[in-house]
Amino acid sequence: SRSYFIRQHVGEVRRLRQEGLPVAGYFHWSMTDNYEWGTYAPRFGIFGVDFDSGHLERNPRDAGGDVPWEAYAAAIAGKD
Repeated sequence: SRSYFIRQHVGEVRRLRQEGLPVAGYFHWSMTDNYEWGTYAPRFGIFGVDFDSGHLERNPRDAGGDVPWEAYAAAIAGKD
């Protein structure tokens, strides 16, 4: 699942930093839906963007029971 992927990758970043490697951080692609290859589709961000709202509202995406944004928040906080 996407949540598993996130937990594993953030865990590796944490492990490498503990070993003394100069890792500045982790950026998950893609945190929000984005414009790519001339279109806004497919939408695959952890947070969906409502392009029709006029305010580009961001909403957490639940991918069939897998909630990747919760996994990301927990992993960053060291609670994974």
